[in-house]
Amino acid sequence: MFMFEARLESALACSFPYELRSALAMLHTTIRRTGVLTFFLRLVVGTAATQLTAEVRAGCPGSGDCCSIHAGFGCDDFNCCDEVCSAEPFCCFLDWDGYCVSLAEEACGNLCGGVCPGIGDCCTSHATPGCNDGLCCDLVCTENFACCAGTWSSTCANLAVAICDVCEPPIVCPMEGDCCDFNFTGGCDREFCCDLICNVLDGGDEFCCRGKWDDICARKAREHCANICECEAFGDLNGDGLHDLRDVAANQNCFGGQGAAIGDECACADYDSDDDADLADFRAFQSSLGQR
Repeated sequence: MFMFEARLESALACSFPYELRSALAMLHTTIRRTGVLTFFLRLVVGTAATQLTAEVRAGCPGSGDCCSIHAGFGCDDFNCCDEVCSAEPFCCFLDWDGYCVSLAEEACGNLCGGVCPGIGDCCTSHATPGCNDGLCCDLVCTENFACCAGTWSSTCANLAVAICDVCEPPIVCPMEGDCCDFNFTGGCDREFCCDLICNVLDGGDEFCCRGKWDDICARKAREHCANICECEAFGDLNGDGLHDLRDVAANQNCFGGQGAAIGDECACADYDSDDDADLADFRAFQSSLGQR
């Protein structure tokens, strides 16, 4: 034991990872039958490992399944190995024991468990871990363990949108086509109304923007988008088919500020369909001058 004690003392004094691992390996061979090995090793490692954690984690990945006890330090998944050894450097000094496995089960998302598939849409945040598409769930949790260990946050949902093929790109309005009539392109040319029908009203009707803006979509626009279908084109207050300086005076007469109700004659001054003619509408009017 004298030679071991000398090597251990030297390893602890210089904080040299290779020497410390060699010393602990000798200890493992010498006293593994005493029943106090794990306690003693953790005591030894605790006095020196704080200085060595970075060097030890740099050795990841190791060998062996992160979710099973095996001889040798570290495990074969880099992210999981790094997570476990940052919490317990012992797991990267000697054997990957049951304690290391339990840490992997807690810290490594779906790697050691059956979280995937979970419940809830992969593309939106929800309060439970994992999501309802097994492959996408695995991909996301491999990138971010927290998505299978806690809530499926907006970070997880955004990651799913980026790396999974199960998430449609977000609907961005305005699009082409008249909001008040059938069109084959999907969506319509008034931002507020397009967004209301496709994303908001009754949970949104995605078909209206991803498919066709059919008669059902147009009817919803006529019923729920104030002042959209009462005029031929926003800003054309005199009805001559143009949006020009001759409409400026009429627009100024309609301007009443936020929340001030307007009559039918001012419907074309209400760009955002909130039944008033305020500063937001006036800015939209200015930016669209000269357009047909």
